[in-house]
Amino acid sequence: MKVGNIAILALLASAPLQAAQDSEAFKALYEKEWDFRLREFPTLATGVGVHDFDDRLAHVSLADQSRRHAFWKETRDTLDELSCARLERVECINYRMFKRQMDNAIADYELQGYLIPFNSDWGFYMAWARLPEETDFVRLQDYENYLSRLAEIPVVMDEYIELMREGIRKGMTQPRVVLDGRDKPIRNQLVEQVEQSAFFSPFLEMPGNIENGEQAQLISRAKTVIAEGVIPAYQRLLDFFHAEYIPGARNTLGASLLPDGAKFYQSQISLYATVDLSPAEIHEIGLSEVTRIRSEMNAIIGKLGFQGSFADFIEFLRTDPQFYAKTPHELLAEASYFAKKADGRLPQLFGHMPRQPYGVAPVPEDIAPFYTAGRYVGSALDAHRGGYYWVNTY
Repeated sequence: MKVGNIAILALLASAPLQAAQDSEAFKALYEKEWDFRLREFPTLATGVGVHDFDDRLAHVSLADQSRRHAFWKETRDTLDELSCARLERVECINYRMFKRQMDNAIADYELQGYLIPFNSDWGFYMAWARLPEETDFVRLQDYENYLSRLAEIPVVMDEYIELMREGIRKGMTQPRVVLDGRDKPIRNQLVEQVEQSAFFSPFLEMPGNIENGEQAQLISRAKTVIAEGVIPAYQRLLDFFHAEYIPGARNTLGASLLPDGAKFYQSQISLYATVDLSPAEIHEIGLSEVTRIRSEMNAIIGKLGFQGSFADFIEFLRTDPQFYAKTPHELLAEASYFAKKADGRLPQLFGHMPRQPYGVAPVPEDIAPFYTAGRYVGSALDAHRGGYYWVNTY
């Protein structure tokens, strides 16, 4: 046999071995990253049914950000040593998704997105107020873990404040124009009586398997932690918001006007649109879609025989009472009807359906004024907890 043929046969024989090695290495890599992510973000772990870290919150100091960046950078470098082409098709898809996740995490650090830890309808201080709803209070240990989490809020609050101070120094802030009224979810936590606090709600009604003496002790500790730790922490945030953040926020609007804004804008496209297109390309798609949709709308208006201009029809949709629910219950009922109507249609469109059930519920009052109209909340990975379609009845 010729030497060249021997070399080809050796190469062919080694290919399956290399593919198996890459597959095994890739699995080990993403499992290591997932373990790291659950340790770093304990509320994420709780949300997906991993309860090893239920007594902790994620810390967000500059040192924490740097440590995570170093880990994700190393993970990304290791990923480059593997070949998507040698993996099975599904594994290759997972590889590409995982690679994008690592790129997004690295970009968030290098472009300093972490210095803006809230947006126009959500933020860490609002997520913490949901902790009582996201915890199963069944055992004594559940309450112990929860109190440990609450005790960490003052420390992590100060870390967030320092991040935002750094953001002010570097010009990485939310636009000033969107900040009016965004302090309301903070003010909602500044209650006069501890019993009024959202954080105290798990102690208003406790399971019977916890003895009365233990219940009294837990309630006493909760009042102390909330009164001396949580509420003062929210007060510090409110003071900072008014004394430093609002005066120091940028007067520009677009993300492209942030420091290194062009790269930041592109990174947000990767994160939210999951495509490798430029802003200009996406804008052109938008213009094309607006033209197409407007044409379809005009066709519908024509079929309805509506007398008036396009603007008149839009005004009709916005103002006619027939298009509006009259009570919160009616809006929730309408939303429930259409949610179930969609559920009946989905199996005709998708081969694999989620097994997790979901309900329909109003957006909590303390965040409703600035929350979106509707959104799914909950984890698809926590087997004993369903999700909710939140409908804003504000």
